[in-house]
Amino acid sequence: MRNDAVVGYLGRQWRRINQRVVEKQWLDNLREYMPVTVIPPSYIQDLMGPSIESLLSGMPDSLDQTAAVLKHIRDTYGINTLYLNLPTTIPIVLMARNHAGLDLGICCIAHCVGSAYWLKLWVSIAPWLTKRDVVMVSSACSKQALMNISPKYEHVRQIPLGIRLPEAMSIQPNKVRSDPTILSIGRIEDVKNIHIVLTCFAKVLQQIPAAKLVIAGEYTGHSEEQVAQYEQTITTLLKELQLEHAVELPGAVVGASKDELFQRAHILLNLSTDIGETYGFNLIEAKAWGLPVICTSWNGFRELVHHGEDGYLADCRWEGSIPVIDQAQVVQYCLQLLLHSDLHSRFAEQARLRARNYAYEKTTPRIVAALHDAVQIRAADGIAPSTLRNQSLASLPNVYAVERMEQLGWSDETPAALIPTSFAHYEGELEAWYAKVKPIMKHYASTAVVEGGRPHGMEIHI
Repeated sequence: MRNDAVVGYLGRQWRRINQRVVEKQWLDNLREYMPVTVIPPSYIQDLMGPSIESLLSGMPDSLDQTAAVLKHIRDTYGINTLYLNLPTTIPIVLMARNHAGLDLGICCIAHCVGSAYWLKLWVSIAPWLTKRDVVMVSSACSKQALMNISPKYEHVRQIPLGIRLPEAMSIQPNKVRSDPTILSIGRIEDVKNIHIVLTCFAKVLQQIPAAKLVIAGEYTGHSEEQVAQYEQTITTLLKELQLEHAVELPGAVVGASKDELFQRAHILLNLSTDIGETYGFNLIEAKAWGLPVICTSWNGFRELVHHGEDGYLADCRWEGSIPVIDQAQVVQYCLQLLLHSDLHSRFAEQARLRARNYAYEKTTPRIVAALHDAVQIRAADGIAPSTLRNQSLASLPNVYAVERMEQLGWSDETPAALIPTSFAHYEGELEAWYAKVKPIMKHYASTAVVEGGRPHGMEIHI
């Protein structure tokens, strides 16, 4: 007899606005297809104990209490799968589950892979995963990055984040006028290359003097100092390039304000080379509104944009320490779409059509199926933490790509020692961190045209 997944949700609100919006939408979509029991967040403290440090130093005995709380949650709420959105809890809960041999599956989403925080997290999670667990990732590139860490991630489910398509009556064809608007939406941070967006826009403005650029998002970074420095960089660049009259920075936008920007814009521009990037949710949102997308040929972006049909992918090469964007291509692509209304209309129509592939009505049933399939497997094959006590990553060639762990400088660490206790997008200087993770992430960068000159598109058909 087939069992059904009974899902409990345990987590807290994400710190950043865009993450909160995506998380809420994902949960709302899932609830339309199956019940999801909300577990009171007070249990997080019960699971983690006084501190992560004390829990880790007392292992494996300290996992007795965590396992008891986990069993209580399972039995009290009648669940067989626990969805966790607080990342640091994931390796702790997996270890406790394996320690006690509990029949409970864990579900989580790989929202990021390459930042220092998330990369350590995925390394610390790998040994404890079983086929009973459902780890989801939105792009093939991100799944490959996880597999570059550990073969344990072979069973990761690649299921793109679904969107709620705007009402058809809300979408009005936005003809290119003499004063077109370029929209950039998302976090404002150095790895998002907003400074390059401004530099490219300045050249577009030379050809289309009435063009406008809207940069919507909140300034983010791994420290207040970094945020302040980048905000000053953007302010200075606006003055130096004499763009203050043509650029708007409305801050973070959600709901109707966000929809209004999509309705007003003519193209979406996203030049991120963030190694934390996995998907590009705003690319799909833009396409749903009929916006052609111009973006870097980077990670999941190139799986969402069909080059030369519904958008353009600007070449991105990673030959040195950090990725380099072909800025001349960016400018050329912007001018092509903004100066040729027929071309823009064709791209816009294709964007709307292809966005339907990512409607939540198509993606959510795949999530439900993955959860139901996992329930058919008992969690008895999980590795007990006591068996790997004090074993380094280098001593676990069946779990890790040892050579890459050496390149990260982590080969002498134990899996539990790498559980991150504080957030950091990268360690040390940006260029040094990119060089460090390049063996795992280099495939993120690509050129938009493959050998033979044919457009490079990796669209996922669902």
